[in-house]
Amino acid sequence: PEPTPTPGDVVCEATGSGSCLYISPTAANGNGSYENPYRTFYAALTDSRLVPGSVVYAMNGRFTADHAMVISRNPYFDGDRIAMIGITDMDGYLVDTPAYSVPNGTATNPITITAYPGTNPVIDMRGAYIREDFQAMSHSAVYIEGKSHWIIDGLTIYGGMVNIAGGTDGQYSHDITIRNNTIADVEIDGGDNPGLVRIDRTYGADGVYNVLIEGNTLHSIYDINQT
Repeated sequence: PEPTPTPGDVVCEATGSGSCLYISPTAANGNGSYENPYRTFYAALTDSRLVPGSVVYAMNGRFTADHAMVISRNPYFDGDRIAMIGITDMDGYLVDTPAYSVPNGTATNPITITAYPGTNPVIDMRGAYIREDFQAMSHSAVYIEGKSHWIIDGLTIYGGMVNIAGGTDGQYSHDITIRNNTIADVEIDGGDNPGLVRIDRTYGADGVYNVLIEGNTLHSIYDINQT
């Protein structure tokens, strides 16, 4: 069960001018406090209080497609494309998700998404969509593009990977830390390199750099084209 706080013991490890925001998949989308958490990552990541040094704490429970930040059901993409956590600037073009943007962290004050101590938040992408091919944002439990100084820590992920896209000239994904996560039950075409983290190449730009991957657990990865 989730910890029950007494005055002064709610965990908040924000740095600099950062804030702590809390989310729970069973919440009624409150104000982001521990006592009245948000229901989705979208609410937390688009909160104006999310600045360098902030920490987003995910609480016990299962986040499913109903909690996803980015959803596209456009026929140009041959089906659904879903990202539970979309760390990018989304222009809203050809997607069902309104435009939004998220900030970068800094070297001294990164932005962190992590499990609240003593809890086990689960991101469950299994059965969230049906498609025959792979594109950047499908199968993405976490999708990062053109952002820097973010940490993803202590999550349990089923049926999806962490996808780090290159970005555009002058705005590359960099200084990203993926640590202490468990990723399992991923089923995609092996030609698309299933695994813990997919790092996309960038055409006409330098691409992703300074990515630290440590302390993660990966199991039950399936190639749908193999018998």
